[in-house]
Amino acid sequence: MANTSESLPSGVLTIIETVYHRPLGEEATAVETRLSRSLSVDEQVYERRCRVSESLEALDLGWFADHPESIGCIRIANDEGKFLQVNPTDKQREESAAKLLILSVDGTAFDRIIPGDSRRISPPDAKLIGIESASGVTRFTINIYPA
Repeated sequence: MANTSESLPSGVLTIIETVYHRPLGEEATAVETRLSRSLSVDEQVYERRCRVSESLEALDLGWFADHPESIGCIRIANDEGKFLQVNPTDKQREESAAKLLILSVDGTAFDRIIPGDSRRISPPDAKLIGIESASGVTRFTINIYPA
């Protein structure tokens, strides 16, 4: 349901991101992005923990697949490396580091997500977004926020 000026107040999506960089022997610097916007639709967030293989698959849009124009922001997090034992072996670290997620638009790769990292995207046509693993099966979480 779309909110209008005559309808009830809309929900809000707020994103706060900070990137730190510390060159060897120097002080750290930080860049921060803050975004807050009103939502135009009254829809709940779609969240799923998924697995993907080395074959390109369409991104799971959940109930947003029927109305992708209602998607405001998609967050994809590479969950690999988070669930290792306290002292992972060198082999476990190596296997985890190889589990990159590759994002594609209409079959053409445009980004990769290393283990432990995430991406936010707001594609004009979310049905064209694909995902695959660079090595074996990779675990990830997808969150889809309304527009």
